[in-house]
Amino acid sequence: MMNQPQPEMNRSSRAIAFMRPFIIIFLILMPLLSSIWLGSPLFIAPGQAQVLGGEDSTATVVLDGSAVLEVRSLDRFPANTRARQANAVLSQELQEALQQRSESSQEVPIEVTVEPQDNLYTIQVNGTHLLTVTERDSGEDQSTLIHALVWKRKIEIAYAQAIWQRSNEYRRQALFIAIIVTIVAVLACWALQYLNKKGFGLLPRRFRVFIDSSKSARSLFSLVMFLAQTAICLGTVYYISELSPFLRSWRYRIFTFVITDTLTYPVLNLGESAYSIADILILFVMIVVLWISVRAITKLLRNRFISNDSVDYRFQETLTTLSQYLLTFIGLVIILQIWGLDLSSLAILASVLGVGIGLGLQNIAKDFVSGIIILFDRSIQIGDLVRVANLIGTVQHIGARSTQVLTLDQITIIVPNSQFLEQQVVNWNHGNPVTRLRVPVGVAYGSNIDGVRAAILDATKGNSEILDYPQPQVWFMGFGDSSLNFELLVWISVPKNQFRLMSDLNYKIESNFRLYGVEIPFPQRDLHVRSPQLDRIVDLVGDKLAAPEQKIYYPDRYKLIKQPIKQPSSNELKKNSEQKEQTKTVVKPGLDLETLAAKMRAPDGVEVKDRRYLFNVFERCFVGAEAVQWLMRICGMTKTEALRAGQLLIDGGYVHHVLDEHGFEDEYYFYRFFADEQGLIDRSEVVN
Repeated sequence: MMNQPQPEMNRSSRAIAFMRPFIIIFLILMPLLSSIWLGSPLFIAPGQAQVLGGEDSTATVVLDGSAVLEVRSLDRFPANTRARQANAVLSQELQEALQQRSESSQEVPIEVTVEPQDNLYTIQVNGTHLLTVTERDSGEDQSTLIHALVWKRKIEIAYAQAIWQRSNEYRRQALFIAIIVTIVAVLACWALQYLNKKGFGLLPRRFRVFIDSSKSARSLFSLVMFLAQTAICLGTVYYISELSPFLRSWRYRIFTFVITDTLTYPVLNLGESAYSIADILILFVMIVVLWISVRAITKLLRNRFISNDSVDYRFQETLTTLSQYLLTFIGLVIILQIWGLDLSSLAILASVLGVGIGLGLQNIAKDFVSGIIILFDRSIQIGDLVRVANLIGTVQHIGARSTQVLTLDQITIIVPNSQFLEQQVVNWNHGNPVTRLRVPVGVAYGSNIDGVRAAILDATKGNSEILDYPQPQVWFMGFGDSSLNFELLVWISVPKNQFRLMSDLNYKIESNFRLYGVEIPFPQRDLHVRSPQLDRIVDLVGDKLAAPEQKIYYPDRYKLIKQPIKQPSSNELKKNSEQKEQTKTVVKPGLDLETLAAKMRAPDGVEVKDRRYLFNVFERCFVGAEAVQWLMRICGMTKTEALRAGQLLIDGGYVHHVLDEHGFEDEYYFYRFFADEQGLIDRSEVVN
């Protein structure tokens, strides 16, 4: 039940969010509308002269926030002083006229006259001196008398307008007009808000497809809608303030302070030109518009002209970046010319920048120049797998100052462009992305070299990431301290997968080594202890443990004879036979050793061949570890059962160690069938 009102709540929230701008507009305009009716009819804001600079500076005479006259500077009187005195007289006379009118309830006229004085003409208001009209005020095209009469007419119109706008009838009309303008402004803002939200569906299909594919165009469209709403609000405020003398006077004072005293005050001198805060703001706005326009144009160029399936995407990014730099440079030159800056004056700025670059900005300048070189050289491109400064990753973006590299841990690293030119860089994708991967492998001494090579090569089969040509190879790299060192060489076409592929190959090689019975070595060290006292103790212990040898005297020499081997007693033989029977029952019920030995000697049995150990050659033998693996794989035995079966073969006289020094063990020991031993003896007799 609690979840049902949620749609209505969401609609209410959206409605409030949609109406919020219009509520704000209403709250802003409400005081203005109130001031039109509630403003005091006797209020007269003191005039403030607006001065325009220059050698022949001018100032404006103002009444109720409206410009009436424009006076010029004289030799002894600046334009600002003349305008300030005239403003005071106009305000004072209007105040007295309105005061008399409110007391007598009759209209009191304001008399404006022109009087000659010393070949000049003066303007008086109700007998009070206002201004003296000079030749500088009239100029060369008009006489001072005509100019004085024109000024007289303007002052009379200004007084009549001031008195009319303080009447109740005018205030009713102004309030009605202001309400209508406010309603129109609110509807216009609502329409722009709706167009910003739903307007793309109203556009033509071709234009809509282009805008939908560009986020920058959507952002630019939203910015234009916001600026349009702001302009409507400001225009409405300006128009409503124009209807009221009270609002118009304060608007004029605020604009005069902001524009004349703040924004238009020169703060920057470049050569012979001076620039104010307003000029700098205009330049800033033009640069922002240039930046947005360049981004939109480059997006259009890339989407419509540069993007092509036949062109490498990395070259497309390079061409797009260069186009953006070129358009920005051309746009800046045009903007500076429009702004009124003489490019020759930039020599001073260039010298200052040169000193700054030489002192503190040299690294930034170096990175910027390096970025341009990288873009033109194209030795590093987007998507390349690189290694720089012990950092391995994929190039994501090449900027003006730095390059973004995404590591194998999905961490973005910001690398200055200069490091790609000053340090050694490995680029696996440069030129040809086909790369050879090396996988080092070590095996124990005594391992079957052919089996090792087969096990390593078998690990590469069935892997689609390894190229068939060039074929995988196994190189014997040398003899290590504890191992025979091999190296697997494979070729891949996607360099960024090399680390994962190396892990997969290591897993497969280790599994194959277990299957082929290849031992992976571990470090081995021989410890030699040299001490005379320790050597003497070892010799004494050895003498005591050594069995004395019998010496038989001959006339001409001594002859050493080993003690005869002790024959086992009947009890011992019986005990050994019982142990053999117990072992036979433990291994496999019904195990026939003669059949097992024949099966092992068959062509598909264990590998029997001549083998070499150090400088000796042992003919027709097999390896104990390989026999254990064969018994486990073919006969389905466990490792323990295989070892016991092999020992039974030795005890039964089918197999023996080539030197008769070991029992049957899962080690790299050589064993031979007695049947093969008889063949070797017969062959030796034939040779002799």
